[in-house]
Amino acid sequence: MYDIIVIGGGIAGLYTTYKIHKKSPQTKVLLIEKENRLGGRIHTFENKHMTVEAGAGRIHGSQPLVMGLIDELGLTTKLVKNSGSVVYRPANSNSETESSSSDAPQNHTLLEPVYNYLVDSIFGPKTLPITGLILTLVAVSKTYSKQYLQNHTLTQFAERVLTKDQVNYIKGSFGYYSELVIMNAYDAIKLLNELSPSNTFYSMKGGLEQIVDKMVTIIKRNPNIDILLRKEVSKIVYQESESVFDVYVENTKYQCKQCVCALPKPALLNLSIFTPIRPLLHKVECGTLCRIYSKFDQENLWFKDIDKFTTNNDLRMVIPYKPQEGVIMISYSDNIFADRWQKLYKKEGIRAVNRKLREDMLKSTGISIPMPKHTEIFYWNCGVGYWGVGADSHEVAEKMIQPYKKVNLFVCGENYSENGQQWIEGALDTADKVLSVLARGAESLLHY
Repeated sequence: MYDIIVIGGGIAGLYTTYKIHKKSPQTKVLLIEKENRLGGRIHTFENKHMTVEAGAGRIHGSQPLVMGLIDELGLTTKLVKNSGSVVYRPANSNSETESSSSDAPQNHTLLEPVYNYLVDSIFGPKTLPITGLILTLVAVSKTYSKQYLQNHTLTQFAERVLTKDQVNYIKGSFGYYSELVIMNAYDAIKLLNELSPSNTFYSMKGGLEQIVDKMVTIIKRNPNIDILLRKEVSKIVYQESESVFDVYVENTKYQCKQCVCALPKPALLNLSIFTPIRPLLHKVECGTLCRIYSKFDQENLWFKDIDKFTTNNDLRMVIPYKPQEGVIMISYSDNIFADRWQKLYKKEGIRAVNRKLREDMLKSTGISIPMPKHTEIFYWNCGVGYWGVGADSHEVAEKMIQPYKKVNLFVCGENYSENGQQWIEGALDTADKVLSVLARGAESLLHY
């Protein structure tokens, strides 16, 4: 009998286990993960060609939980500030870039040049031209009700505020797509504030998976914590008379007094114990993501003078990742664009992917790039969660912490974070909320 079973060894489940160890090391915990490694979407891939982030790519400097965890683990000195420069390159087969608010479609009002000048002065000379349009959406959203915004996508809201040309320009140059067409406008606008170029973002020298490795090393020292890898939970049964859970893994049953499911939406849908809250789960939409990295010969490197850019073809976003090593994130895409890359790779292989990368890059930069020496594709079927149209993120997030009152079954993960979807911070925030409920329970096993 375990005190607590944590199902899911991604960052939310791992952090939950780590915090239990820190606060109550005598608590007997079982952590179950279906993959052969812990950390989930925090995964630093390494081979002889490159060391790159397959999943989570950066840290938001203003998010206190993740920054605090990094400091606690002694990793702060490894943070590297990211450049805020990003431009737009229309896929029209020439080398032009657009990096001023005046490059976006205009309304031709008397004050518009002044507004564009102020935006460019605040955010710098290399900022996406849509910045002014986004700020307009954020400002005008203050005059709309929360309910209206929750019941429309950001694109639908933008169509009420901006011209058709301006909306299409945002779709083409923003880089991200799901935020525009899946997420409700209320939560999308909150997310846009997090993505603002005025914020500071960091990568980590040596990779973000060091966060995972440090926590794993610490919890493995605790004899009261067991870890199961390559094991998938098939069923959770609550024995009400005894107030215990039977957790089934293949043909083995494990029992616990409290159960934490640190799982994304699709995994919860596969467990019958969550059938009664399916309407809640359907308020969260899962979005696909795809990162493609290529390595090129460092001699006469074609992207050494190229800034991070967005573009209106399947590349979507291009980030000169490690120019000194000849490595570039040659495409970062979501939604239908991510799905196209995955479909092409599965159907025709890496050579077809490389051919298309070269074709699209020629259209976006006017440069006929050489064939990559090596390319890696990382596709995530449920890369991040989005609050869908009709979702009240505050209400759903609160209910998901403990879906059934008086039953010690808990849920955490960035999918269910009110304000932290798509960030490590969201996973940590929901885990902390679960831990708070665990700690104040009448028969708490955690001695905080």
